Amino acid sequence: MRRGAVTVRRPGRHRSGTGGRGTGGTYVTVHAYSPASIQQAIAACVPVIDHGHLADDATVKLMAAKGIWWSLQPFLDDEARIP
Repeated sequence: MRRGAVTVRRPGRHRSGTGGRGTGGTYVTVHAYSPASIQQAIAACVPVIDHGHLADDATVKLMAAKGIWWSLQPFLDDEARIP
C-alpha cells in the first residue's frame, strides 16, 4: 500500500518472506531508515536491518534486545572514501 512517498506493508506480507529464517544459511534484510520502518521490520521477524540512519534510542535498544543485526553502512566523507 502506498501513502505518498512511503510504502506501507502489512506484517503478514513480510512474514511470508521470513519463514525460512535460520535455514539453508539464508536470511532476509530490509533497507530501513526511520524508527517506524525499522520497528515494522522487527515486528515482521526480519533479522537484519540495512542502513537505519534515523533510528532513535528506543529503536536501537529494541534491536539489541531482539538480537537484530544492524548493517549501518555509514556515509563516508571524501577523505575516507574508497577509490
